[in-house]
Amino acid sequence: MTISANQVSAVIRTYLKNARDRLDDDSPSDDAEKQRDEITISEDARKILYDRIGKRLVQKLRNQMAADYPAMP
Repeated sequence: MTISANQVSAVIRTYLKNARDRLDDDSPSDDAEKQRDEITISEDARKILYDRIGKRLVQKLRNQMAADYPAMP
């Protein structure tokens, strides 16, 4: 079964949204502290994520360098 990058992104977005919602919950609970979430990501999915993160970092660095050091005519 092939999982697309969009599906991986959707799962991560949903997880982060739910995690934020749990943190924003006003009712403190000892059970929430005892619970530990566990996520299993396949090697292929990890590679996709690392590649995507790497590309974004490179692009951000290029943009920052272009802004800091404008091309001389």
